[in-house]
Amino acid sequence: MAISFGSRLGKSAASLALLMAVAITRVPARRRLLAAIADDGQLARVPAVYTAVLAEQPTGETATLPDNDRLLEIAASSGVHVTSAIREAVDTGRWDDWVQHANDAAIGRPIGDTGVTLRYVPTVLVNGRQLEIREDGTDLQRLLAAIDSTR
Repeated sequence: MAISFGSRLGKSAASLALLMAVAITRVPARRRLLAAIADDGQLARVPAVYTAVLAEQPTGETATLPDNDRLLEIAASSGVHVTSAIREAVDTGRWDDWVQHANDAAIGRPIGDTGVTLRYVPTVLVNGRQLEIREDGTDLQRLLAAIDSTR
């Protein structure tokens, strides 16, 4: 099944959007938010939103996740112009099937010719080397540093 991801995104942009959206598929509202932002042409804001959403991750067994309205507030505070299209995509789960299909197709398969098999998400490789995902607020900075070290 071929699935396209927004007419405004090129292949590399769609790949980054896929990476960010698939990385948090355990929480449907979050994947909806990131996919909607990317599709709306605001891909550059996805890493900031991802970081801000993770910073508000609740802890404890009784903690509740942010609802759609709170997620949209987080996006807006991260520089996203929250359009009606983004709100509708978050509320309806417009990209849910696409993200799930991409996730299902990728798990258990080799990642290119790196010798690494995708076993879990998030998995990030920079220049063939796996970046440890710590979810401690340092992931984005370490990712950017890893990218800079390849230049």
